[in-house]
Amino acid sequence: MLKPKPLSWEQFQASLGTSLASTEGRAFVFVHGYNTTFAEAARKTAQMAKDLEIKITPIMFSWASQGKPLRYADDEQNARAAAKYLEEFLEKVANHAGV
Repeated sequence: MLKPKPLSWEQFQASLGTSLASTEGRAFVFVHGYNTTFAEAARKTAQMAKDLEIKITPIMFSWASQGKPLRYADDEQNARAAAKYLEEFLEKVANHAGV
């Protein structure tokens, strides 16, 4: 299993640009629900990209889910706190050349 590699926004943009060039600007953003860890969300994102059977750039936005059914209240609070960051992220991705 691959380990996540933190990227600066500039590094992410460069990587996104390279990927979009190979997928003719096609992309999707997956935002996971509650009770989903980062690793699970990454796996689901990759699986969706494969299942689509077209060249597409998968992008994942992950928020701090506890990944446990009994921690729903914490997840709800974390999801609400992440909303402004999700909006900012989607705007930045949508404004990226080629998307």
